[in-house]
Parts: sequence; C-alpha cells; structure tokens
Amino acid sequence: MNTRKTKIHFILLLIFSTGCEYNTLEEPIDCTASDLALEVISKQNASCGQTNGSAEVAATGGSGANTYSITQGTFQSSPLFQNLAAGQYLIEVKDKSCSSTVSVDILNAGDLNISVAATEAGCDANAGSISITTSGGQAPVQLSLNGGAFGSTTSFQNLSHGNYTIVAKDASACEVAQTVNLNSGVGFSASVSTIIQTNCAISGCHVAGQQSPNLSSFANIQSNAAGIKSRTASRSMPQGGTLTQAQINTIACWVDDGAQNN
Repeated sequence: MNTRKTKIHFILLLIFSTGCEYNTLEEPIDCTASDLALEVISKQNASCGQTNGSAEVAATGGSGANTYSITQGTFQSSPLFQNLAAGQYLIEVKDKSCSSTVSVDILNAGDLNISVAATEAGCDANAGSISITTSGGQAPVQLSLNGGAFGSTTSFQNLSHGNYTIVAKDASACEVAQTVNLNSGVGFSASVSTIIQTNCAISGCHVAGQQSPNLSSFANIQSNAAGIKSRTASRSMPQGGTLTQAQINTIACWVDDGAQNN
C-alpha cells in the first residue's frame, strides 16, 4: 500500500469532514499567567532639537534572560536607552516566551511640549478626534498631523482608527512629536467572542482534542490574534468563508486595537 497517498487522503478527508482548516495556526504559549512586568526607573529629558535624552527601565518576573527594545527597534541586553530626542516611546521587554511594555515621554527640557486628548474612532467609522494642548516654546506654535502642512489648528476631527503622529513647531523651529493611537472601541466580550465561539470554537473545529489551537479560551485567541485576523480576512477561516464582511472587520479592528481582554 502507498502509505504517502493514504496519509494525504486522510488529511484531505479531515479537512472537508470538519469544515475547518487543518492545523494552520501554531499552538500558542499562554502569557496571561506570566508575571513579567516593566517600569521606567529613570529618565532624562532632551534639549530642543538634540538627542541627549535617555530612559532606563527595570523588569520583574518572567523567566529566562531579558532583552529590551524601544519603538520596535532591535532588541538589546541593556535596559538603558540613550541618545533620545523629545517624544513618546514604547519600550518592550521580552523573556524566553512572553513580553511586556511601558511608555515613556521624553520632554523638551524647559521648552515646547504638547499633551494630547483623543476619542475612539469606531470600527469602519470616522468618529475619532485628537485635541492638542501646547506649553512652553516661542509663539506662534503650529501643528501638523501625519506629515501634513503646519497650521494653527489644535483639533482634528473625523479620523478613522489607527496611529497618528502629531508634530508641534514653535517660532524658534523647536519641534516635538507624539504618536497617538485611536482605538476602534470594539470589545472582545461584546463582539469578538460571539463571532469566534459561534463559527470557530465549535464541535469538529477549534476546540479541545480536535483542531489546534483550542479557541475556547481567551488566552489562545489572543495569542493567535494576528493569524485569526489574516485568515478571516482571506476567508480561509472558517472553511468556506461563512463570516460576513462586518464580522471580518470587527475582528480586524479588535486585533488592531491590541487584542485586549475588554
């Protein structure tokens, strides 16, 4: 008997009999039980237009050796980051399995600075807004959104969810930038959980003892969030593309917001 053909036939039979994709997502590591945490223990603000700021973090918990990254850069063994300009940074620590993040604001020492207030944008909507308050610097202070022209506007409306960069510039050409994330506001409990439990975590599909991973738990859903977004968008999950476009968009918005347990 040709065992190779028999094996292929068995896999194909499994795919079409369950109506699910076969083992296309990796079995996740549950990081909800990890006690890895990160905090800023010192920072030095920067002079305007210079990169003489710094930030140092300390990690607790976790397992194995820690490495550190700033603004999604290359990971390093040192928890100290130097040569920073004024701005907002996200520092990440990673142990052998999980990660944790903390944000830090490096200010313009004694000069122009900004603070930002934002409202949620909604999923597939343009309901977001950003309001900016400036302090210090030499008047007039002008603002730019995502590389657009500088102007006196301090409020931006009708924004979709995603990342936005605000740059403020004063009369002396001192500049400060801040990145703002506008969430869609999609909740896991209210929206995403029902979609997955009704279409994916069902008998014959992603439940314990059947297709991997088991999507009956939030931890496994969160660990596979990027894969779920990609496969639902391509309509390869669930098998046969049974989700509506609105459901696909809801999953994508939740993942883009950080796949939170909200």
